[in-house]
Amino acid sequence: MSRNKKSYTRKRLFVDPRVQGSLVRQLVTHWCLACFLVFLYLFTLQAFSDGFSMTFQENLMALWSDYGVMGMILAVISPVFIYDSIKLSNRFVGPMVSFRAALRQLAAGESPMPVRFRQNDFWKELSHDLNKVAAEMQTLRESNPAEPSDEHQELAETH
Repeated sequence: MSRNKKSYTRKRLFVDPRVQGSLVRQLVTHWCLACFLVFLYLFTLQAFSDGFSMTFQENLMALWSDYGVMGMILAVISPVFIYDSIKLSNRFVGPMVSFRAALRQLAAGESPMPVRFRQNDFWKELSHDLNKVAAEMQTLRESNPAEPSDEHQELAETH
């Protein structure tokens, strides 16, 4: 995993679909709920301000004429917010993917390459700690060369 810092960029935006998918679902749910509540508030305000003299359809048309452009702007920018949130999540999900892969290699009795996170990744100190543990395990394995147990192999394969 040792890479030149200039060329080390993740090529995939969605590196852990379970975690990042949960984040996207949560964002979309909150975004839709917030938009619905704002619409409900504006609709209620519209109905109260005209003394309930307009029909439901007339209230909707008045709401559309007053706030339709804003609704369209919100609909257009929401994918930008979601994309940006996925990019941000990549800064903490990506390091965990690398971290987990190195742990699996260690559990299988292998010696992983030193883990290096990108410049703006979160949890950079974890890579240093993992590299220290991997180096210590390598030293212990060299001083006591034994085949990894079947239990370690099973653990590495199940995760």
